[in-house]
Amino acid sequence: MIKSIFHTASCCLVLIASQLSFVPTYAQIRNVPPTRNVPPNPTSTPAPSRMNRTLIVGEWSEPGKCEQTRYVYTANNRYMLMEKQGITWKTLYKGIYTFNQGNILIAEGSNMGATTLEVKRLTSSTLQAEIPPTAEDNNSKPEPINHVKCPRP
Repeated sequence: MIKSIFHTASCCLVLIASQLSFVPTYAQIRNVPPTRNVPPNPTSTPAPSRMNRTLIVGEWSEPGKCEQTRYVYTANNRYMLMEKQGITWKTLYKGIYTFNQGNILIAEGSNMGATTLEVKRLTSSTLQAEIPPTAEDNNSKPEPINHVKCPRP
């Protein structure tokens, strides 16, 4: 009987401890279902372990499209997708981003779900990454991302 009580008490402590160490993500707090938050492709080649993550700060776009669409990453881990409409810029999405497992960038927000990027190369002028396929995707290949840093507007 004492063994049974000890076993029950230790199980409860483990359960309580596991609940205390849980830290919810922005999407979980806002009850937003993640749309693209998938683990990295295990067969891909990771970015160098000494990648300078601060280089992500700035405004990025596909080559030749800096005057139309920009992905903005700030020094305080904020993320925005902006689109030029006439002479002004409109924010389409905003949220937060973080790096996980060295080269995995996760951007998520209340109106966009979560997007996972596996960063392959990051320099002061180039961001090359892949979006790993999800179970819903009929495409088994990662989606390549090739962005350049845009000049300040």
